[in-house]
Amino acid sequence: MPAHAAYRKFALARAVQVARSPCMLFLGALSGAILGSIIGGHMAQETLHPYTLAATNTNSGGESEACPEWTISALTQKRMQRDYCIRRFTGEVPEQDLVKTKLLAPDQTHMDFIVYDGNDIVSGAIRSNGHWEHHLSTALVMVLSKVAEDRGLPHEQVHLLDIGGNVGAHTVYAQAAGFSVVTFEPLPQNEAIIRTNLCFNDPKQERVTLFTNGLGSEPTLCKQFSAPNYNRGNGIVNCNGSIPQHPDGQLIYRGQMEVLRLDDVLLPCKDGTQLPPDIVFGAMKMDVEGFEPEVLKGGETFFTKALIPYIVFEIGRMPETRRQAVLQFFYGLGYQASTTGFFQGLGQPKDLPGTEDVYLVLLQA
Repeated sequence: MPAHAAYRKFALARAVQVARSPCMLFLGALSGAILGSIIGGHMAQETLHPYTLAATNTNSGGESEACPEWTISALTQKRMQRDYCIRRFTGEVPEQDLVKTKLLAPDQTHMDFIVYDGNDIVSGAIRSNGHWEHHLSTALVMVLSKVAEDRGLPHEQVHLLDIGGNVGAHTVYAQAAGFSVVTFEPLPQNEAIIRTNLCFNDPKQERVTLFTNGLGSEPTLCKQFSAPNYNRGNGIVNCNGSIPQHPDGQLIYRGQMEVLRLDDVLLPCKDGTQLPPDIVFGAMKMDVEGFEPEVLKGGETFFTKALIPYIVFEIGRMPETRRQAVLQFFYGLGYQASTTGFFQGLGQPKDLPGTEDVYLVLLQA
């Protein structure tokens, strides 16, 4: 069975399971009342994305005219998020080694934000400074705004693709600016933090679709680890069965990770030949600790079709051959690169500094 077909079968089975479960029906009916009373008076109604509305228009044959596969997938993820918020605010989700702090918002106010209580670089920066890579969050919102303005689109139709969400700082910041986000974060501890932060800051659960699988060149199962005494939110993945070594000491097993191809997740329509309807990916942030070549290989068709205008990723932790392979992949699609920003110093340099973020801009004819 092709990988995309297997993914659709899994999503459909999950959706049917949710629909048939009396408990899930009860929770779904109760979600508006519970979340409405707990989260600032907001009503958690079944408000659907524009792409969901488009996909649920049915023809005379009773089948979706657009993309039922994406509808099932997106609604399943959002239902999982809403159910998590219900369980969390009714005390079913324990909070261990976490602390509530504040994250700087796009309007210069501060949002409630959950992070690790110690031994994590990203969490420590947010606790101390109120932000993580604020320059990058603001740059992403700036280019998302530019895409929305240039194409005459509402903000909620323009999406950030966040591959490697960590604790969700960039995801939450972008959705707070009114944009939609598709986030991939497989580490279970990070997933719980992102979901909690979305409970606080996206109470209707409208704008963020969170996938908890990893991404790679082929579907597989891998193991996840992290260093408990250093940067615990930074997942270390091993797919060959052994326990990886780490210079900071013993790693702790954090669970199994299902790896899927990006093409199979984000090209679910027309047997893998069509993007989800009415979705515009305006920008992408990718931070997968050196797995970028594998993610690109598993998403080659997606990147060719989506042609995301603005992309940023780390390049410093890859060997030179892998670094050049990533750059050449994007150069071949018409991108130019810079280490100083989306609109500065663009070109196709033979060598880029190995310790910097790389900003890519698609220059279309």
